[in-house]
Amino acid sequence: MDSSAYENPFERLSDDLLMNILNRRLWRPLDIGGEKSKERVQLELVSKRFQSVVRTSGSLEWDYMIGSECEEVFMRYMLARSSASASRLTRIALYIGEDLCLMTFLLLLIPQALETLVEVRLFVWDSDPLCVNWEGVFRLLQACRKLTILDITLWDNLPDMPSTVLDFTIPLKPFATLQSLSLYGFAVPGVSFASFIQAFPALQVLELHQLEGESYLVDCSKLKKLFLWRTGGAGEESENPTTVHLPQGLETILSILSCDDSWTLKELAFTKLEHVLLRSAEARKAIVRMPGAVQGLVSNLDPDISPIHTELAVLLLEKLVVEPEAQRILGRVPGNLEKLVDVVIEAELVEGEEVQHRAAGILLSVVQFNPGSREVLAGLPGCVRGLVGFAIQALESGAHMNIRIAHRVLQVLAKLTGNNENGMNPSACLSAVLDQLKTAKVPGLFQGLVDVLDDESARVQKTAGEELARLVHGYDDVKAVAAIPECLSKVVANLTHASWKLQVSSAQTLQNLATDNETARAIVKELGSVDCLFDLVECKRPIVRETALSALYNLAFEPEGRAAIAFSKHLQMVEVLVRILDGKCAESVQEAAAALLGQMALDPASKKDIAAIPGCLPLLTGLLKSGSASVREHVAWVFYGLAEDPKVRKSVAALPGLFPLLSQFLADGASDGMREAGAAALGSLSVDGDTARAVAQTEGCVQGLVGALESGSADVVKEAVKVLRNISGDSQGREMIAREEGAVQRLMNLSKAAEGQEGVREMAAEILQNLEGDPSYREGARELEKREAAGSESSFHSAEGGSLGDPPRSQESKGVAQMMTSPGSRDVRGPDSHGLAERCQLELSPRDDVPSGYIQGTYPGWQARAPRWVMTSALPVCARASKRGVGKAPRAFPSGQHTEGSVITCAYVLQH
Repeated sequence: MDSSAYENPFERLSDDLLMNILNRRLWRPLDIGGEKSKERVQLELVSKRFQSVVRTSGSLEWDYMIGSECEEVFMRYMLARSSASASRLTRIALYIGEDLCLMTFLLLLIPQALETLVEVRLFVWDSDPLCVNWEGVFRLLQACRKLTILDITLWDNLPDMPSTVLDFTIPLKPFATLQSLSLYGFAVPGVSFASFIQAFPALQVLELHQLEGESYLVDCSKLKKLFLWRTGGAGEESENPTTVHLPQGLETILSILSCDDSWTLKELAFTKLEHVLLRSAEARKAIVRMPGAVQGLVSNLDPDISPIHTELAVLLLEKLVVEPEAQRILGRVPGNLEKLVDVVIEAELVEGEEVQHRAAGILLSVVQFNPGSREVLAGLPGCVRGLVGFAIQALESGAHMNIRIAHRVLQVLAKLTGNNENGMNPSACLSAVLDQLKTAKVPGLFQGLVDVLDDESARVQKTAGEELARLVHGYDDVKAVAAIPECLSKVVANLTHASWKLQVSSAQTLQNLATDNETARAIVKELGSVDCLFDLVECKRPIVRETALSALYNLAFEPEGRAAIAFSKHLQMVEVLVRILDGKCAESVQEAAAALLGQMALDPASKKDIAAIPGCLPLLTGLLKSGSASVREHVAWVFYGLAEDPKVRKSVAALPGLFPLLSQFLADGASDGMREAGAAALGSLSVDGDTARAVAQTEGCVQGLVGALESGSADVVKEAVKVLRNISGDSQGREMIAREEGAVQRLMNLSKAAEGQEGVREMAAEILQNLEGDPSYREGARELEKREAAGSESSFHSAEGGSLGDPPRSQESKGVAQMMTSPGSRDVRGPDSHGLAERCQLELSPRDDVPSGYIQGTYPGWQARAPRWVMTSALPVCARASKRGVGKAPRAFPSGQHTEGSVITCAYVLQH
């Protein structure tokens, strides 16, 4: 095997290149983190070549902590280094935790490097000024002939604390080559500053803790940069006075903030950085521009690990975020925004509310003044999710500070959608912001609501439940919410909550979610869902009963749902529904009970249960005369379902007055829902020959069915054709159909339609075939043939040369007014006694208006007067559509107030 495959790639590098690489680890004097001495020894243990290169390096960093072992390790290492004829040191950085050993270290290092040492950095903490002869240290370092940089930091000294005073008994000899001197923690008496500065003839940069005493009139004209920690946050720069000078020590501070090693060091670093920030706006700007400054603060935002450091970092970031550059830095990195959000929603802080308020303010500043950050934050579902849930919790806590925090959070969320809610009341702002998030399709909205559905606070649960029920409508919403883990279980659990308002919102949520078949099946499988809903059906509050019944109604659209309802713990379910219909209760509850009973009538087992209840069938017949159109409509669907069973059908067909009542559903002016329900019930009952004959003989029935053939609703037409097909199997029925004016022509139109609902064309052809032997049919057919042969026009004429009530020429070929092509249009009716009456069904969104302008565009020269009537089949949010129509009675619809999903029917009178 080729041994080159195992060759160390570093062996291919030259010594100089390898040295440059290793020096990136061997010399990081301002980076306090890590175990520098240990890392150096480990590099030497990699290989003999690594050991040789490391010892050839002129840089030495060594961290010495308390303990004799550290001193012994250092001495052994230095002896081994000297015996290996290593290169002389040019740079030394010592990190010492105990003053007593400082001179020991220096005496081992300095004498060997008097001719080569260029840079010395001493970082000392836990220092005692009385334990170190600092005058001796300076005189030792004075012997280094090439020393250019000297940095001594007494870390324990705070910017405003008394410092170690450098008052030498004998003036120092000149540091001939020293250019940069940093002495944090040291003071020089003002009166002796002139003699002190004379010891550094080549000095360009001086960083000093403070000048001691009252005499501060010193000559610093020879210095390029001067920084006094205690007296100012920004230093002076003689060459360019407008340039802000920051101390080199800030780099050390930032490196400490970025490491995780020392708790005490970090607290001191925060204090020193705050001291600089408080001094001037110029210093603040300069710090923001320092690489890693803002990011170092963000790295400390971790409430779980270090609450104290989190609070300190938030305090400093609040001062920096006023700078546009800081806003850009915070907003461009997703991790920064995530950390800020974590602080906002974290309540386990020492100064929790105040810190949360500050963090929310930082977040608001970032998204308000940095548009790019909005897209970043909106793309973090976890953040949006947490903010939504927290906003509800904070608002419902009632505490003044929490409400202020919530308002800031809502402002942040509003910014994600490009809106501004600054002036709104926080409570009113919640719904508006959630609507905006939904419209903008910002991910995380629904997860945030679901998260707090099981909150400890009933008020939070109530608000979250109400908002979820209000917002979830439409296929995408349903799928998104249903996919959230534990969503269904939380909603179902809230059905048993003590708050009736939460019970209502939970039932409404299930009602809306059940509009999707797959989700409806999942709800049915959720343990306790059906039983809990039925418990609510027997509640005394009408709104609770109505909402629970509506949810069960939607669940019952699936066979699995009907079966689950039928075999729930309430085995007398249909008896409960019949009892509601027979009792004195709110009309809305009765409507919902009738709707659910209509669904259950489709279940094979429930059909017989319903029919077997004493007095139930007569009761249902009487309800066909109810003052509620919705009750009448749904009871008709009950009969439709019951009549599908042959045995039950006979009992239903024998009910006195049933057929005349159902025939009234087909009268002109009845809603499409009523027509469809009545026709469907009659169709189900007329399957048997005797019943079909009785239906045909019912006064007005055939006339109503024939009139329904021109309905704009395909479902109404389909159900009407079914009934006519059934009764056309009987000779008496055929005769009545053939004699009904317009019946033959309308059936022919349906049988010849190029496109139509599946089965309608075939059923119309079947009816015509059954009618062929009837004299009335033959007479009507011959009349139609004569008209077609003569090229006669239809009952509508063109406006050119026609009567006053004629529509434009473009309509004449169809014999009826042409189908409108505007969005949502369903059909147009022919003329009536008022002239040309156009009747159209429109599905309107909340902002749509009735398109009266469309009339003038479609029929030039004609004008539309005010609508003769406006009626809606007003659906509850997400009420499910099916062949059986809507679940509520038609109600008067206020002009200009449309709700999404409403079906508006408007009749216009056109005048030329």
